[in-house]
Amino acid sequence: MYRRSIQSSFAFLLSMVSLLLWNETRCSAAKEKPEQPHVVFVVGTTHNLPRDTIPAFARRLEQHGFKTTVLLPEKTGKKENQREEVTGLKVLKEADVAVFYLRFQRLAPGEFAHLHDYIESGKPVIGLRTSTHAFDYQKGHPLEEWNQGFGKRVLGSEFLFDLSGETVVEHILEHRDHEVLNGVAAKFLDLGTLYQANPPADATPLLRGTGNSKRKGIFKNQFGTYELTGEMNFPVAWTWKNEWGSRVFTTTLGHEKSFGLDAFNRLLINAVHWCLEKPVGTTPERMAVANSAPNLKRPFELTQDHSPEAERKTFEMLPGYEVNLFAAEPMLVNPIHMTWDPQGRLWVICSTSYPQVSPGEKPNDQIVILEDTDGDGRADKSTVFADGLYVPTGLELGDGGVYVANAPDLLFLKDTNGDGKADHREVILTGFATEDNHHSISAWRWGPGGWLYFQEGTFMHTQVETPYGTVRLENGGVFQFQPRTLKLNVFADYRASNPWGHMFDDWGQSFVIDNPRLYFSAPLTANSRAKLGYDASGQGTKQCGGEFVASGHFPPEVQGEIWTNQYKSHVVARYEVSDDGAGYTIKGLDPLIQSSSSYFRPVDLKMGPDGAAYILDWYNPLIGHMQHSFRDERRDTTHGRVWRVTHKSRPLVERPQLVGVPLANVVSHLRDPESFTRQQVKRVLYDADQQQAKQALDEWLLTLVPQEPNYDHHRLEALWCYQTIGVVNEELLREVLQAKDARARAAGMRVLRYWYPEIKNPLELVEAAIHDPHPRVRLEAILTAGYIPEPRSVTIAVKAIDAPMDRYLEHALKLTIDGLQSHWVEPQRQGKVTFEKPAHKNYALANLLSNESIEVIIDLLNAGSIDAELLQGPAQTVAERANANQLEPLVLSLVEVTREYKTQGGKGISPEALSILLNALDRAARERGVIPNGNIGSMLSRSAVVPGLPVQKSVARLIGSWKLTREGKRLQREINAAETDFEVKQLAAESLGMLGDAASLNYLKSLAESKKSMNQQLLGVYGLAAHDLKQAAKLLPAILKEDPKEEDPAWILTAFTRRKGGGAILAEELKAASLHPLVTSRIRQALIETGETSQTLIDAFGGAVMQDSLEAQLLKENVLELATAAREEGDAARGEQIFRRNELACMKCHSISNAGPVLGPDLAAIGSSSPPDYIVDSFLRPSKVIKEFYESIMV
Repeated sequence: MYRRSIQSSFAFLLSMVSLLLWNETRCSAAKEKPEQPHVVFVVGTTHNLPRDTIPAFARRLEQHGFKTTVLLPEKTGKKENQREEVTGLKVLKEADVAVFYLRFQRLAPGEFAHLHDYIESGKPVIGLRTSTHAFDYQKGHPLEEWNQGFGKRVLGSEFLFDLSGETVVEHILEHRDHEVLNGVAAKFLDLGTLYQANPPADATPLLRGTGNSKRKGIFKNQFGTYELTGEMNFPVAWTWKNEWGSRVFTTTLGHEKSFGLDAFNRLLINAVHWCLEKPVGTTPERMAVANSAPNLKRPFELTQDHSPEAERKTFEMLPGYEVNLFAAEPMLVNPIHMTWDPQGRLWVICSTSYPQVSPGEKPNDQIVILEDTDGDGRADKSTVFADGLYVPTGLELGDGGVYVANAPDLLFLKDTNGDGKADHREVILTGFATEDNHHSISAWRWGPGGWLYFQEGTFMHTQVETPYGTVRLENGGVFQFQPRTLKLNVFADYRASNPWGHMFDDWGQSFVIDNPRLYFSAPLTANSRAKLGYDASGQGTKQCGGEFVASGHFPPEVQGEIWTNQYKSHVVARYEVSDDGAGYTIKGLDPLIQSSSSYFRPVDLKMGPDGAAYILDWYNPLIGHMQHSFRDERRDTTHGRVWRVTHKSRPLVERPQLVGVPLANVVSHLRDPESFTRQQVKRVLYDADQQQAKQALDEWLLTLVPQEPNYDHHRLEALWCYQTIGVVNEELLREVLQAKDARARAAGMRVLRYWYPEIKNPLELVEAAIHDPHPRVRLEAILTAGYIPEPRSVTIAVKAIDAPMDRYLEHALKLTIDGLQSHWVEPQRQGKVTFEKPAHKNYALANLLSNESIEVIIDLLNAGSIDAELLQGPAQTVAERANANQLEPLVLSLVEVTREYKTQGGKGISPEALSILLNALDRAARERGVIPNGNIGSMLSRSAVVPGLPVQKSVARLIGSWKLTREGKRLQREINAAETDFEVKQLAAESLGMLGDAASLNYLKSLAESKKSMNQQLLGVYGLAAHDLKQAAKLLPAILKEDPKEEDPAWILTAFTRRKGGGAILAEELKAASLHPLVTSRIRQALIETGETSQTLIDAFGGAVMQDSLEAQLLKENVLELATAAREEGDAARGEQIFRRNELACMKCHSISNAGPVLGPDLAAIGSSSPPDYIVDSFLRPSKVIKEFYESIMV
């Protein structure tokens, strides 16, 4: 570490010295360089501000080794609206390429002559944006023909009309390999309007733009008459050779905002290279920067206006809303997380250390308190409460101080002398993961019942010692914590990614924002640590922080929405939440804020005491920790903002007085519509004397009457308050469980989860809720049953299947069955647990997720009557979790039941059930390297007598997985037997290769070199490929040169293409081979059908596969047009019928909405997350993009 730091410091010092010497050295170096191509920019308009953007682009182009000259327009008069003209065009004589940005010019004859001479020279021409309508000479003027002639004759299209709004720009697929598109994003958004353009037939269109027209129908202008539709698309960039022989590149892009896009800048840089027939490197920008300056970092753009007002002007607000600055630097810098206190002060964590400090640097991150003392909506006081922290990621107030996430520690800070500064610092818990501060405990929030919640992301491994034992969490989840008791639980253990937001709605339902997904989290909170797959209720882009809208300041139509921060796209997003059975569906809405500033980074959002929404702004050009060097000079440590969003036409909420007033006044605010206020009431009661708080609640409850609005919700709020202060109110709980509103009943059942030890007959309450007509109440009943450690709990929970089930109920019930397994599995085996219905028992047994599954399987085997369906769940656990010792009893049981099958004439076990178990054992071996202890050879040989293709395949596969070399002869017999199914033969050959012993390999080699049929010979190669790809490939040329007759040898490809490097090895061996024409033809067809993209493999079988491919045929019809037609006219139901046709084989790998195999990704998920043109392209080239964790295979 020390040596590395010295090396890094030396490198940094060297780069700084080199930078100081740069001006001196580049002059001398320039003398040695060859003459640079001269690019002349002719700017003849102020429209779209090319006066600002073109000079900046020219400077950038100079980094690529070009000399540039920029001609800018000058006004001919004093009035603002007078025409601007450009002069000095004689410099075009020296130009190697001319770039025109003109609009409605009337050049003087002499200046036009220079331009005309350049055009007639045949040198390259680039036209930008408005240059298609470069001139506007008066009628009868000698140069009038150039009004449209310049665009049409020189650039390839005259101007016709433009649309409104922004333009979505995409590659034109037919020309996506054109060098001008090298490194240009395949799809990007340009903020300029779309121009209609009509390039000639011999032009090469490169980019297509899609825009919208506010007007529809017939439209006339000075250029003609046109029909406008809602959405239109035209070419926005093309190449051409004009009548003078010039290389021409024209784009109607070039709005002032276009020059802020990497895609547009790359496009123009490429175009200049193309015009001059200079090669374009893969990353010319990086090479240019490396050549011009040793320091590869681009510092913070100090030339820009970084004032809060400048940023505010970039905000496009939802109609009816406005935003003002609440606080900015120097009050706070690099803010990460915030929370309010009952006094209405905003506490903010600020971290200038993120992502880490430099060697020798002392971290000094802070907690800042912001106050608006005069109520004008802007903070006027900032106090540093605590400093010396290191990348703190969350905070919440309680017990007279503040709890802080400062991994690996959970800290408690307190001001004991009243000076506003923390002077007491205590480590409450330690052991939270620190592998990656990007994922460390964050999204802190008090829940409605008094627990403190925070979350941890993937790759993390937490181990915390508490008075109740060690709490561990791996790869993400949600914690809940009771500070006064130090009780720490894993609230939700699931496959988390970046869980940077946690919200509770008005009824206490929990939602987790896990970038970019939004999860309804209740099913994840079962009393089980199994990480089952679980689909999100909604999805956006990368986001963090968030809040449910519950504020009287905002209009009724937005109440109950989720507002959150899409920090990467500079958006404050809105989502609609609607019921979906026991769960919810979350759909995106128009954003609250959309900023055009790349520095706007909203990272947290909270409702404030005045009913407004407050947004924390990281304000930084860089995000993330791994994407950029932590020393990157663009990391800003001087800015940070808090923005305040209000509604223009609605009054603010009166700030509640919650401190320094009687508790009776405090609890009266539980009727308020603002979630902020009701939550702060709970915090005040939490810090108050318990008996006084209870008395205030008791008295307030007496004021409620059933006829008043929100009666059920008011009583629920009181129930949560009792839970917060640690007082069990059984009477109120029972009343809430009988509420008219199902949302209150569901929330009451969740309280029972924590209070059940002190409640009389809690399972009676759970059983009543299991039969509730509302699925969300049944969901909470299932979850609560999982926390009551009695055998009867599972028999009650499983009764939920008597009513309609959905994915939320299924998920919760499976986890509950697993969480209770230590309380019911063994008693059930002993006959001490009685299920009401056989279906209940079957469901419980089939959905065990733990290694108790092996005991269940053995019991089923010993019972003699085995339902294969019951084995699915336990078998999955065998595959995924069981170890070698745990599997030994299962092997012994299988030995017995397979013996009985032979001796008792087919009794004991069905072929379907045996195949399920053998496949599970095979998965355990192949995926985890687990081979059971015990007499596995005897079990396998006895299994082989059970008839049926599934068993035969399983046995053949397991011999190789378990390396049972003594079973090699059995495999050879299977291959030699004419009646053996060919798929079994393939599996047998592969297993022989996996055995790898001399006898097996010699047999495979002799089979490949035999005079048997081609398929038999190829089986030898297929098996050898599992052992040695190169040895296998060497045998193929001699086989494939022969006439295959009726056999199709294409299947042998998978032996190589599904193994790393196999395709290249095969191609190398075959490149000089002489193959039979029928072999070449049949394998080429297979390559077309599978979308193989390896050019070396394509060439090995004759090359030019793509000329005859489905892709080539359909590209002629335009992929985008096909995508549009599918979107507008497609019939999803008919598409599913086609998908399920046996001859297409789609169903062998893919499912739709979880119905079907899981070898490939679910097509419903692909369809919902992918644009239509991507899906069409995937049909054409299925191997072009493979979803991670999957591989392409021919079936």
